[in-house]
Order: sequence, then C-alpha cells, then structure tokens
Amino acid sequence: MKKLMFSLCCLFCLTLPHAGTAQAAELTASDVQAIQKAAEKGDSEAQYDLANMYLRGEGVSKDDVVALQWLKKSAAQGYIEAQYLLGRLYREGEYVQQDFCSAVEWYRKAAEKGHTEAQHNLAARYYQGQCVPKDATAAAKWLHKAADNGHLDSLHILGWNYLNGDGVIKDQQKGCDMLRLAAEQWHKGAIKVYNELCAK
Repeated sequence: MKKLMFSLCCLFCLTLPHAGTAQAAELTASDVQAIQKAAEKGDSEAQYDLANMYLRGEGVSKDDVVALQWLKKSAAQGYIEAQYLLGRLYREGEYVQQDFCSAVEWYRKAAEKGHTEAQHNLAARYYQGQCVPKDATAAAKWLHKAADNGHLDSLHILGWNYLNGDGVIKDQQKGCDMLRLAAEQWHKGAIKVYNELCAK
C-alpha cells in the first residue's frame, strides 16, 4: 500500500472571512454606529465584526488597513475567530505580507482554544514543516483534535495515517473505522478509499 502523499490544498479550503453576528442581516446606520462604539470600548467580537465590515465594505467604506487594525485588536484580546482569520490571512498573504511564522502563531492560539479549522491548518504546517519542525506525530495530534471536533477532512487523513503508520502506530482496523465514519458523512475521498481498501 502506498503511503499517502497529500498537498496543502487537501488539508484545508479557503473561504471568505466569516463575519460575526453583525452580518446576519443588512446593516443599518444605527447598527454600524453601535458596532463601532462597542469596538472602541474594547468588545472583541465587535472589533471582529467591524474588521469584516471594512474588509467587505459593508456599512462602511472598504478599507483593508483599518480592517486589519481592528482584526489585530480582536485577536490580541483572544477572540478565537479573529485569531484564526488572522492566521489564514498571513498564510495566504491576503491583505498582509505573507508570513508563515505569523500564520502558525495565530493558528496555534486559535487551535489551543479548540478552533477546528485552526487545528486542521496547524496540522498542515507540521506536515509541511512551515515555521515548525516537520513532525508527522505532532500533525497527527492536531488532526485528532480537529477530527474529534467533527472535521471530516481531518478524519479522512487520519484514516490514511493509521493505514500507513504515518505519525501514529499502524492500525488497519482503526484506519478503516475512521474512513468509514467519514464516508458515512458523505466525504467523497473517504468513500472512495474505504471502498477500495477496507470494504470486504
């Protein structure tokens, strides 16, 4: 059985920044004013919402510089979604100069608080050896955490890891069980691999 080799794009997909509660409906002038005031008073969620508003140009004029200022304030206060988004922006070089080490720093902060996508992305950094030592065992640890939080791609990759002994003790049954769990939730890759390697 060939050991799985996967690219960075297998580990995570990119989406537009997720806004907080502020973007659930079209913003009114009073909404914008309330969010601005809360952000200025130090509310980390409001700061995150305001950052997204400036990134998208919703309720305010689009301004990447101001958006990043609010996003960094929110992340520095420990708001988990801001920490994850900041890590993603640094990894992509989107709105900021690309900086893998800063990406790892912010991914780790969010991952340690239980952010599933951050855990998944931190695992990718360990597989790639980006600003951390290349370490399949550490990668598998973070994949486990993400999988336990319901991340299907992490579960799929862990299944492969157990089949191949990559970062974990090789265990055919455990690998197939994980692939089956992902397949039962309609993960296309897991369905294909499970049918080819595990189904009797």
